[in-house]
Formats: sequence, C-alpha cells, structure tokens
Amino acid sequence: MSTDRPHTAPGEPSAPASIDAKLPPDNVFRKIVRGELPCHRVYQDAHVLAFLDIFPIARGHTLVIPKEPVETIDQLSDAAAEALGRVLPRICRAVVKVTGCDGFNLLQNNGRSAHQEVPHVHFHVIPRYVGAGGQAGAQMEASSSGATRPRLGEATPHTIEHTPGSGLGIVWKAGKLDPADEDLARQMVRLL
Repeated sequence: MSTDRPHTAPGEPSAPASIDAKLPPDNVFRKIVRGELPCHRVYQDAHVLAFLDIFPIARGHTLVIPKEPVETIDQLSDAAAEALGRVLPRICRAVVKVTGCDGFNLLQNNGRSAHQEVPHVHFHVIPRYVGAGGQAGAQMEASSSGATRPRLGEATPHTIEHTPGSGLGIVWKAGKLDPADEDLARQMVRLL
C-alpha cells in the first residue's frame, strides 16, 4: 500500500512538518499556530493546539487542531494522529468540568463536500445543555461587547443556520476575541 503522507514506526520519534509546508500561508489556523492571529489558547504541546472558537455555538466551544499543516485527517502523520488521540479526551473533560454541560458534540469534517470550511484538520468540542422542553441545544448570553454569545440557560436554535440538504451549515467567519472568554480559557488551562 503506497501513500505519500509521512509515516512513523511505533515508538519512533518524529518531528512535526514545517508549519507552512502543505497549506497556504494565509490559512487562518496556520496564522494562529504561528502567533499571527490571537486566540484564547487552552492547550498546546509540540503537536496540538486547542483554543476557544471565536464564533462559538455554545459557551466553551473549543477547537483542537494538529500543528501539522494538513487539510484532512487521512493526511495526518501517525505522530500527529496519536497526539490528537491523547489530547482530545483531556480537552473534552476540561470543557465538561468548566462549562457544566450535560453533554458535548465532537465534530470533525473532511473536505468541502463534508462541509469543512477551514482547510486544516480540526475538531470541534461543543458543549450541549438540556433546555426548555428537554431539547438539547446551545446556550447564549450577551458578551461584554453586547453581541450574543453562548451561555448556560436558554436554548438557541438560531445559532446554527441550516438549509435542508446542506449538512451542518456551520460557517466560520473571522471575528474578534471576546475578553469575557479569557477567564473561561484560564479555567480550562488549569485543568489541563
């Protein structure tokens, strides 16, 4: 079986690929990894970076990305895949503990046809809460800037735009960091 992605034998150390080797330099996640764009970082090691989503579906919505610059999960090196597998449960536990959510979604899309908006492997950890009428959903609150943002308490079906046949319909848009998320990020950092 032939493949052009790097493989590492079990137990063999591997260095992460250059952060700009495989994806365009203007890729938003590449810029975050390089420190050119700010984020509320909750975890970082040699292979993985986790930070709060700038347009969260729910309070505590966290993105977990490999530092390896690949678009889809099948392109990951074994070392990067192993690092993600080791870190994801820890991030999920921190999100649950800090937000007090009833459950969470772990989402990962591969390719445009699967509704991947940012061409870099990433996982969404999205806290979910039981709302009015027993419906699970995101919770919103007013941020310090006055914009609507996730919170515990009320269901918000308007936070995800969905068109029949369009999949999840989650679209990433550039925004500003909300200072109110700084404390949430600090709480998660302490747990990790």
